[in-house]
Amino acid sequence: MLNSYWGPSEQNQLKQVREVVQLMITGALVAFLTYHLAPSKVMAADVDAMISVQTVQGEVFNIASRTGAKVNDATVIQTDVKCASGVIRVIDTVLTPK
Repeated sequence: MLNSYWGPSEQNQLKQVREVVQLMITGALVAFLTYHLAPSKVMAADVDAMISVQTVQGEVFNIASRTGAKVNDATVIQTDVKCASGVIRVIDTVLTPK
């Protein structure tokens, strides 16, 4: 199965360490991580025709590509980073489920 992962840059991940530790303590880490994951391979060219993506976690996040690629409030910094399990998009912040 190929997936798409919207992952924050390393610099932005470090800003969220306290939040991630709290998620681990409360048992919500899996929901947090799967909120960044779509159950299909979505390439940058596919995003232009999309307005939202359903996550593995079950929630939906919004996609805007006309004014620069955005996922909810996060800006996409790098697209189509291919990996064995699909594709990664690097974003400038951590996405937080509702």
